[in-house]
Amino acid sequence: MGKKEIQRSEWKRLYPIKKAILIFAWFFLALRIIAAVRFFYLSGIELSQDWPFIVIVLLALLTFKPILNYVRTYYRCIPYFNKIFTKEELEELFENETFTDIAYLKENGMNKIDFAESEHWLRVNWRYLSKEMMVLGRAMPTSSLKNRDTTPVWAMYLTGDTVEIDLGRKLSAEGRTKFGEYIWFNLDILPEEVLGKQEEEVSAIFREVYQNYVEEQAGISKKEVIKSLIQNAEIPRSICVYKMPSYLQRPLRDYSNGCNVYYW
Repeated sequence: MGKKEIQRSEWKRLYPIKKAILIFAWFFLALRIIAAVRFFYLSGIELSQDWPFIVIVLLALLTFKPILNYVRTYYRCIPYFNKIFTKEELEELFENETFTDIAYLKENGMNKIDFAESEHWLRVNWRYLSKEMMVLGRAMPTSSLKNRDTTPVWAMYLTGDTVEIDLGRKLSAEGRTKFGEYIWFNLDILPEEVLGKQEEEVSAIFREVYQNYVEEQAGISKKEVIKSLIQNAEIPRSICVYKMPSYLQRPLRDYSNGCNVYYW
C-alpha cells in the first residue's frame, strides 16, 4: 500500500515526466556541444570566437548539478524527508498507512483540492507532511510579494525546518480559516506563521530542543530518531510549544479557548 500510495502521488505531481524532460534537455545541450566541437575542429575555427557555443557550455555546466540533484531525489512528493531517507526507507514509512479524504475540509469549499490523512501523515495536493512533527502550520494569504494566484500551505517541523506546499488553487479567507481550525482542533498544530526574524527566532528554539532530544537518545542515529518522531513526537513537540515566544503563546491560548481567528 505504501509504495503504491507515494508512487501515485509522484505521477499526480508529474515528477517522473519532469525528470525525463530535464534529462532530455541536458543531453540535448551535451550533444550540441559535441557536434560544435567536432565542427570547429574540422573547420579550424577557434572555439573562443563563437559566443553561442560558450553560452551553451556555460548553461550545461551551471545546470548539471541542479538537474542531477533533482533527478536523483527519490519521491519528491515527500519534501524534507526525501533528503534523509532512501527510496526503500520512504516506502517502508508508508507501508501501513491508509489515506482517507478529510471530510471537514471537503465539505467547506475545498472539495477540488487533495486533502487526505492517514495515522501519521497529512497529504496536501499530493505531497506529504508529518502530522507528529509539525508544530506550526498555515494556509497563507496569496497577496504577497511573489504575486501568487494560488495558496501555499506553510509548515514548520520541530526540527526548525520549514516546508511549503502549493495547493494549486486560491483559498478564500474563510477557507484558510477552516484549514487552520482543522489542524488545530484535530492535529494540535498551531495555525500560525512566522516570517523573517521571527522565523529565525522560532527555528533556533526548535533546533535547540531537537538537538537536545537527539543527544538524549544515546546510541541512536539521527535517522532513527526522525523515524521514531514520525510515529510519536509528543515529548519534543510539547517542549517546543512550551518554549515558543510570547507572541505565539497568545494565539495558542486563544485557540485553546475555542476562539475562531479569521485570516485576512
